Amino acid sequence: MTLSGKGDPRERREHAKNYRHEVDAKRPWLFPVLIGAAVLVVAAVVVYALLTGVGA
Repeated sequence: MTLSGKGDPRERREHAKNYRHEVDAKRPWLFPVLIGAAVLVVAAVVVYALLTGVGA
C-alpha cells in the first residue's frame, strides 16, 4: 500500500514500463544524446585532471 492509495505495485510498474516505451518511441534520439553528453563530460573531467595535475 502506498500513501497515494494506488496499491498494486505490479500495475504501477507495468504502467511505468508502457509510459517509458511510449516516450522512447516519440524521441528515439534522446537516449543516444544523453549517453553522448555523459561521455563528453567524463572525458572533459579526465582531460582537465591530466592537464592540471590533479591527484599528482
